[in-house]
Amino acid sequence: MKQYYGDTEFYRSFSEEVLVEEHLNSYSFKEPASPHYAAMLEGTVIEEEIILQHIKQLKSLYDYVICEGSGGLFVPLNEQRNYHFLHLIKQSQLPVVLVARTKLGTINHTLLSIEVLKMNDIPIAGVVFNAFEGTELESNNIRNWANHRLTFSCHP
Repeated sequence: MKQYYGDTEFYRSFSEEVLVEEHLNSYSFKEPASPHYAAMLEGTVIEEEIILQHIKQLKSLYDYVICEGSGGLFVPLNEQRNYHFLHLIKQSQLPVVLVARTKLGTINHTLLSIEVLKMNDIPIAGVVFNAFEGTELESNNIRNWANHRLTFSCHP
């Protein structure tokens, strides 16, 4: 069995269907780093065509497809081609669930990410605040963010 990073096993444990091995992860790297860097450490290069073809196949087989990125919208997937996760999102035509931390910088980072998604006509299915520890700063950040009364276009 191929080894995957922890999130894949997490998704497997909550899936209502048995996930077929070949349908998991176009790429999976041991090092928890920017994808282009983790790929480089393992002597490979991420090719967007492989991921996009995999997503297309999965969309034809499943009602829901998760394509998880790490590091943010502008994290490089292929540094030589100047190809970033934002490009992949746009090409895949998948809606985004934006995951944001609740610490210092949350308000600015989250709103900037939402603006970039909107400028690129990428539908936002929701925002998830992750690693919430219940501090007053975090609660204030979330309230302040919510006060911007942003409107999202959600697509099934």
